[in-house]
Amino acid sequence: MKYNFNFGTSDFKKLIENKNFFVDKSLFIKEVINESSDVLLIPRPRRFGKSLNFSMLRYFFDIKEESRELFEGLKISEEKECLEHMNKYPVLSIDFKGIGSKNWEETKIEVIGRISDIYVEYREELWEVLEEKEKEVYEDIEKERGNNYHIKTSIEKIIKYIERRHKEKVVVLIDEYDAVITSMYGKEGFEECMEIFRGLYGNALKGNNAIHKALMTGIMRVAKEGIFSGLNNVIVYGVTDSEFGSRFGFLEEEIKDVIIESNLNYEEVKNYYNGYNFGGNLVYNPWSVANCLKRGKYGSYWKNTSGNDLVKELVKKGGPEVKYSFERMLEGESVNLEVEDNVNLRELQVGDIYSLLLQSGYLTYEEGDGVRKYKLPNKEVRDFISSLEDKLNKEIKIPEGIEELLVERDWEKLEKALELGIIRTMSYFDLPKNEGTESSYHMMLSGLFSSFKLYRAKSNVESGLGRLDILLSRKDKREHIIIEIKAGNSYNKLEELLEKAKRQIKEKRYGDDLEGEVIKIGIGFIGKEVKLGVVE
Repeated sequence: MKYNFNFGTSDFKKLIENKNFFVDKSLFIKEVINESSDVLLIPRPRRFGKSLNFSMLRYFFDIKEESRELFEGLKISEEKECLEHMNKYPVLSIDFKGIGSKNWEETKIEVIGRISDIYVEYREELWEVLEEKEKEVYEDIEKERGNNYHIKTSIEKIIKYIERRHKEKVVVLIDEYDAVITSMYGKEGFEECMEIFRGLYGNALKGNNAIHKALMTGIMRVAKEGIFSGLNNVIVYGVTDSEFGSRFGFLEEEIKDVIIESNLNYEEVKNYYNGYNFGGNLVYNPWSVANCLKRGKYGSYWKNTSGNDLVKELVKKGGPEVKYSFERMLEGESVNLEVEDNVNLRELQVGDIYSLLLQSGYLTYEEGDGVRKYKLPNKEVRDFISSLEDKLNKEIKIPEGIEELLVERDWEKLEKALELGIIRTMSYFDLPKNEGTESSYHMMLSGLFSSFKLYRAKSNVESGLGRLDILLSRKDKREHIIIEIKAGNSYNKLEELLEKAKRQIKEKRYGDDLEGEVIKIGIGFIGKEVKLGVVE
């Protein structure tokens, strides 16, 4: 192997000076310089080169470095206008990676310690420009005596001190901005953690004239109400945005020759690690490709890195709906899903779960005819999801007999069994509060039906003059069951909702295009009550 791999560092300078394996992403710097917004958030999956790219930015901009030799021969060295920015700005680089304990009390100590380390690092550089009262606060933070207010304003203060010292605006780089929040999800003290980081980022980034440009990266595109409340100057470029789409992960033209030179089967490597769509750019998982090149064999390298625990918990929380979607994707389907733009960890819904799976690299997307569909990107992820499915099958079970009741057409018992299914799998917090919001019931039924042996379940199927909710088709003969769902609240009546569902089946002529026997069922839901009826 003629390539020298270093998996122990994401330090750009070390990789270049040691002539380690490096794919030139230096034009990322040009895009950052040309970006008009001052505060950027660029979420990407773990191990996709975020820390290395931020390290590259630091060496390029940092006024305390002399970096021309480092960038010699790289693409950015040919961009004369960009070179005017080289080593021009003071840089504050912050990394929240690796912080997280079993509760907020211990995690908070680690956060304070990380901020203290920054203050210790800059003490000699900044001390002479501080006023006496500022020195007192500086020492409190440095010696980990700061209160919540000190924590929330600590980054804001040190940015302003750095600008004062160098008389130049500061480039701020925050790596793994969401790492602590992710580690605290579902634990006691999560709300206080969110409050601290909301204050930390809000104070540092909102209207701070000492900042030349601030960049954050992590995994999640966290909803503003969760952490960026009041921050209207943060521009987010996620995995579906074209901006910076080619700067994380390996493009085919960047890695194909290397794979072939390494005597690996190119198509096999592509099958294992390619398939991520970042804003229209098809990219490989860089961590897995590099491991494959170094070891000379194919395997699942990415799933063994840190970060899977949260995904496992969220998939379990998604329950039958997520399980059903994964089963379809494991069969090679691209699925039409309702995916939220941002993740709201405080009130997590299924759309948030899909969003996190997309941002974390467990899903990718494709677009056509104005519709965005989602799928599993490659074999490495499919293998991981398949193993996760085995665990879900043990934990998410359908009430016994539902499929048999459909076969026997015992509608009265089926109605009672579905009601039992709701009692077992859903809480009142999951239930819709208004008429017309059937998604929770739709998800539950799709999940329950996904484990059937005789029937194949499909969701949101175009038929007749519209799109029916759920279609069950027998695998062994021409028989179909159409299910239309209507949900309401205490102001509605179950019988009226049922009749509304049955009427829609008739008016939309659902099933007219199906061959064989077609059974048409309407179901009305209010809370945990169910009313089922067959269209005659």
